[in-house]
Amino acid sequence: MKRSWRPWIVLSFFSLLILLLGHSWGDRQGLLWAVSLTLGLNCLFYFYGELVLKPSFKGQIIEGQDPWNLRRTLKALCLKARIVEPQLILLPLPAAQAFAVGRNPQNSRIYLTEGLLKKLSTDEIEAVLAFELALIAKAHTLSMSLASTLLAGLLTITRSFDSVLCWLMGMKSANGRQSRAVLTLAAAPLAGFLLRLILRPEDFYQADHLACQWIKEPRSLAQTLWKLEALKMTEPWSPPPSTAHYFVINPLTSPSWTGYFQVQPPVEERVRRLIGSYPL
Repeated sequence: MKRSWRPWIVLSFFSLLILLLGHSWGDRQGLLWAVSLTLGLNCLFYFYGELVLKPSFKGQIIEGQDPWNLRRTLKALCLKARIVEPQLILLPLPAAQAFAVGRNPQNSRIYLTEGLLKKLSTDEIEAVLAFELALIAKAHTLSMSLASTLLAGLLTITRSFDSVLCWLMGMKSANGRQSRAVLTLAAAPLAGFLLRLILRPEDFYQADHLACQWIKEPRSLAQTLWKLEALKMTEPWSPPPSTAHYFVINPLTSPSWTGYFQVQPPVEERVRRLIGSYPL
């Protein structure tokens, strides 16, 4: 199955940039340091890029029999998709969300929240699992991991500088917390640009189309997307912006600077492409 090449292009670009900077600053010695740094960063991204998610998403592996027959449903979908069955992890969160991670199918995991399992029907849960499997099969999860690593690194740097700037200028909010994020706000367009270099709305359309080939009722996916969008608006939840692109529906609802982290296409258009009309 054809997979995305964009993460490798972006990695190659940044690697070349580091090598050029190292050579310009330190000639041969600088180039050697740059090579070491590039190898280290590439290995960190490929093997440990998902570590960005661990502080925010800690769950329990679903093994054996479960009340929702998730393992049986997933196994049937994997046979149709012809990929290795990923781990299933349950997150103790009330928000109805799901996402997948993994540099390849052999090292992939699908995360489902308790809220999603409580609020969706059996067919809708199957549609979500099929969508996440499609992301894994098309290697979009690798692209998501690179995007998350770059965005988390960029935001960490800007927030650190913002903290220092606020401390130097004595800018604090009424409750004593630093309230200015000038550099972070200024860097948001750059973060959005990097995100769109690696991921495109078309990736989600492809995953939608592929998922519909594996489920019993293709209309179920359209219904699920519509339902998750409604739940997002009525029960808002805000994960770290650097992880928002992982989810089947982008959970960020604020119209502020976090809009730069919206790469998923509008649900209206996704539903229209699936069944030809909107609303349902």
